Amino acid sequence: MLKDTRANKLFMIVLVILLALGFAWVRGEIFRGKTYRDTETIPFAQGDSLSVSTTTHPIVLEIDPEATAVSLEIGRIDRKQVATAKNGSNLSIKVSPKKRVWVLPVYFGSSSSTLVVTAPPDRIKDLSLSSISGKVTVLNSLNLSSADISSTSSKVSVLDITADKRISLSSVSGSVDAGDLASNGVIELSSTSGSIEVLSLQAPKITAKSVSGSVSTLLRLPSPSDVTLSSTSGRVEADLLGADDFSIDAKTTNGSIMIGGEQRSTLTKGDGSSKIALRTVSGSISVNL
Repeated sequence: MLKDTRANKLFMIVLVILLALGFAWVRGEIFRGKTYRDTETIPFAQGDSLSVSTTTHPIVLEIDPEATAVSLEIGRIDRKQVATAKNGSNLSIKVSPKKRVWVLPVYFGSSSSTLVVTAPPDRIKDLSLSSISGKVTVLNSLNLSSADISSTSSKVSVLDITADKRISLSSVSGSVDAGDLASNGVIELSSTSGSIEVLSLQAPKITAKSVSGSVSTLLRLPSPSDVTLSSTSGRVEADLLGADDFSIDAKTTNGSIMIGGEQRSTLTKGDGSSKIALRTVSGSISVNL
């Protein structure tokens, strides 16, 4: 046993910290869903639409080739916060924030468990995923009519999405990452405080805008397109490898512009039918041809 008073005090402080961290881990990792999780299965037919919204819970959407219905999984302690409703062809899943009764520091409470939604392949028509302070992740490729995926203060990360009408990915305070995005209508990407990194974009109308972050993508232009890539404080990078029939107009207030390895702000190739506007206030612009 420690005899020195200061050593005793130090030992007690360390012990209290370890106990607090251990308690936080138990509540945060076990009780909130690492070990104890509840599931619910909901009928879901071909052409149904899926809407998932949370306030603090991260969202993960995955596609299971063996699934015949939609299932949700969440930490048991958060299960009472879940409300599901099936109105016609529209399935809604909402997770409301938990009322906190703790008066001790937040590490003595439990954070929100991840909501995992599993859907059958090629059944979703319109998809909406939104979280205010949780990350939104899509683990598989999707073929939809429309997709609207957003987070207010966290990251949006998806794989490939093909949509007949519209694709919208947005984050207010987080980055937007995606694989190949293709739409017969509109693609809209936005981030207020984060980068936009997309493997490729293809649509008649494309807008990707970041206020405080970079924008980087490969543009596929098999038919005339209207494209705007912009950032207020960040670089803009576009690949046009193998593309024909486009017209580039690039502008920056404080930065360099390189198009095809040359310092220039405009370029027209072929009939110039695809219009590409590249804008940044404080950052460079680079186009690979």
